[in-house]
This record gives sequence, structure tokens and C-alpha cells, in this order.
Amino acid sequence: MMNKFVLKIGVFATFLLFLISQAACYADKEGCLDIAAVNFDAAADKDCCCQYPKLVFNVQQIYGDSGEYAAGKVYPGLNGHLFRIQQVHFYLSDARMLRQGQAFFTTDSLNFSSFGATQSDTITQRLRNDFLLLSRAAFTYTIGSFREIGDFDEVRVRLGLPAEAQKVIATRAPAGNVLGVQADSLWYGFDKGYVWAQMIVVRDSAAATKPDTLSFTAAELGERYLIGNGVFSHEAGKNFVINLQADYQQLFENVDWVAGNPASWKPVIVANLQNVFSFSP
Repeated sequence: MMNKFVLKIGVFATFLLFLISQAACYADKEGCLDIAAVNFDAAADKDCCCQYPKLVFNVQQIYGDSGEYAAGKVYPGLNGHLFRIQQVHFYLSDARMLRQGQAFFTTDSLNFSSFGATQSDTITQRLRNDFLLLSRAAFTYTIGSFREIGDFDEVRVRLGLPAEAQKVIATRAPAGNVLGVQADSLWYGFDKGYVWAQMIVVRDSAAATKPDTLSFTAAELGERYLIGNGVFSHEAGKNFVINLQADYQQLFENVDWVAGNPASWKPVIVANLQNVFSFSP
């Protein structure tokens, strides 16, 4: 009788040890449990390592019915006068998607070295890294990580840069960032910071004509947002792609290349900006 009891205790102890060993061998599976992430894993036990979709602008730059804008191409302007566009640059920032008035932003940020009160005073600022330099060099622009899913009724983007970004030291910007020094830099140093838009144009079709550079400062452009209304849908786990079109025929509408000069062209171009950009899903 005692032997049977001892045998049962032994079997039970062995089974208990087996369960303990199995429990000791099992480890929680780590993975992302946020359905909005691109690497969502419903089988995970422990939440970690989520990677989020990006807000992306697909940009199409055109010149009216002439199709896609091409640098250096001859275009008809006011009264059919021919001129050439060599370059067009715009800084954009502060991108947001709105749903019934509530704004949702990208979530990426970076540290930037910036000027303080004087040129010799350097500070570090952490800024939302949603800066975009619109040029002919790229057609797809990644703005930053965007978590919110569902439908939105408005997209809004600042034309230019926020005040704190104006103090960034371009020569010390993070590698590859658009606030760094560019081939045709829009950074004018401590006193002026960045110009927000720049166009290089030739007032006629002659190859020998010297081009004019039109640079637009924060004071000239003021507080200005590009706004698009409609239904913009963001599916969970996918990049949020918005189409942005820039029509440079609208940009240079009514600019008198024959009788005018850069001082007279610039206010016309500023007035035209409201008709240049359009958004679509």
C-alpha cells in the first residue's frame, strides 16, 4: 500500500516538474499590438517595436495644358510672350489632416542646432520633422509617421516654415535633412534664415538672356496655408498617400515679362499662390 502511495506521489511530482519546466521554457512573443501599425501582429503577447505608416505626398508639377513642367523648357506667358522656368522651390511644413476640425499630425521629431539671441549663441531645439522642400528633384515626398486611421475631410500644409525653424543653422542640420545646405540653398544665414520660395526664370526664350532669381521671404508671404477639402481615407497598416498638384501656369499668370522687372513680378506671383496648389485623395 505504501509503495502504491509513493508511486502516485512520484508520478504527480514528475508531472508537476514537467509543467514547471514547460512554463519556464515558454517566453512571451514580442510584437506590435497596435492595429494602426504596419507590423501589427495579432499573435503577439507583449507589445513592442511598432512601426507606423507614413504620410506621403505624390507631387505632380505641371504647366497648364502643356503637361508636366520641365526645367528649362520654353512656356507661353502673358500675351503669348515666351519665357523659361529654370527652377522652382517651395518650403512646406506643418502638415496636418483634419477630421471635423480636429487636427492630426505626423509624429517624427529631430534635434536641430539653432541660433539663440545672437549669432554666437547656439541652442538645441527638438522640432517636428515634417519639413518638405518641393522641387523638381523628387515626385514622392515622405512627410513622417502618421498613426491615425479613418476618414479625414481636410488636408492643410503651411507654405513656408514655422518661426522656430527659421533659426536652424543649416550647416549643422542632420544629414540629408531639407533644412541643410542645398545645391541652390534657400538658407541666407543668421540675419535672414530661410527664404520660403525661390524661382529662377528667364524673361524670354533667348539662351543668352541672364536669368532672374526671385526669392520670397516670410515677410513677403506671410501666414499662408495650402488647403484641400474632400474625403481622404487612411487604411490601417498602409501609407497615407495624398496627391498634390502644382500648376506653374497659375503661378506666373499675368506676370509681364516684357515691361516688368522682379520688383513688379513678385507681388503678382504672391497673389497667384492661392490658385497654384490643389490636393486630391
